[in-house]
Amino acid sequence: MKATFFETRKAKNKRGIKTGLIYSQKERGMVALFSAIITVAIMTVVFAEYQYDNIIHLQVTQNVSSRIKAKYLAQSGIKFSLLLLAIQKKFIDPVNQKFKFNYQLWNQIPISGELLSMLMNNGGAFLNSMASTPTDSESYETDDKSEQSTLKNRINDGVEQNKPPKNSEKEGDIQFERMFQFDGDFYAEISDENSKYSVNYFSNKFKTETIKLNLVSLFNQPEYKTFFEETRENEQVISPEEVAAAIQDWVDSDDERVGFYSGAEDDRYLYLKKPYRNKNGVFSSPEELYMIYGVDDDLMSAFGDSLTIYGSNEININTCDENVLRSIIFGVVKDIPQTYLLPYSQEMNQLVNLIIEARTISPFGNANEFYQLLNSMEGIKVDNALKNRFKLTTKSTYFKITSYGSVDGVVQKATAVINTDNMSSFIFYKEE
Repeated sequence: MKATFFETRKAKNKRGIKTGLIYSQKERGMVALFSAIITVAIMTVVFAEYQYDNIIHLQVTQNVSSRIKAKYLAQSGIKFSLLLLAIQKKFIDPVNQKFKFNYQLWNQIPISGELLSMLMNNGGAFLNSMASTPTDSESYETDDKSEQSTLKNRINDGVEQNKPPKNSEKEGDIQFERMFQFDGDFYAEISDENSKYSVNYFSNKFKTETIKLNLVSLFNQPEYKTFFEETRENEQVISPEEVAAAIQDWVDSDDERVGFYSGAEDDRYLYLKKPYRNKNGVFSSPEELYMIYGVDDDLMSAFGDSLTIYGSNEININTCDENVLRSIIFGVVKDIPQTYLLPYSQEMNQLVNLIIEARTISPFGNANEFYQLLNSMEGIKVDNALKNRFKLTTKSTYFKITSYGSVDGVVQKATAVINTDNMSSFIFYKEE
């Protein structure tokens, strides 16, 4: 009988003849191994990608968390600054006025989270010591056990101070030392806006000449003479009068240039690469000054600390800086000696230093005391007709607070402007 196909194949297999069926099994094994390797490789890549995404998401979450913490730390700096200004106004200013002091609390201490934490923790230690003070009946106990306990506490006092505060859950056991132990820190600065010229005063059409003369007097100082003689914008020389007039044209409500060559209405700005119109309104932020014809980084570096957009242009003669002091002297003294008009004049520097030293020891009670000091200097005579150019005061009410909160390298900034005569609301507030 003829063998079937399967019987023939089975007989060949018994003789050890390699068949196509055996090759197929090895190939399948190799395919399975290769598939396993590819699967493991894909899973490794997917897992790595998953891990990477998780790390990124975790970092983003941490950054968001740090940003939120930094934001509230910056707000804490604002609140702490407001507290110092309130203390200054209610307690220190009356003492300054009565005894003719010039102490500014907000300008004498660093406004930071570290200071606040130190104050509160020391206060907490005091409260803890008060909480542990015995009552009247207990204070008269003089038994041996009490004395031994007191002695033991004294002996161990140095050891106990080095121990971390305990995490007691007992009712009434308040651990004040744990207050303000937060991540990050804040730092704040307070600037007296009454020590600067307010450019928004141009909005008062009856006082435009006053602020323009103030600015011209500020810009015309001998130290900056060469600055205004250099070609700056559009290869043109821009005079102090031109810059002051351009600021006036930005704020005043009309469309007429101040003077024939001065000022800067729409025609100054519509021909720029990125044209814009003249505002004809008050400045909304100090950065807006950079839109004015003739105002750039160099000018703001020289005069930026002497300019503000807040207040009513009343200059506190007890707090204004050297630039403003010089501009007032140049503005009210008509026939000033030539030696005072030299750049970096030694006579002018001595006069300014004398004024600063005098107001530090005994601040000016009013503007007349300042003018009397000027008149006492040899060769200096205040022209009474020129006094109206300046609104001098000895009281500051407008303050700008700049606060920074920082957590893990993430920094948030908060800026506030306050009038201490009405501390219930901000004149300006911005977070960034």
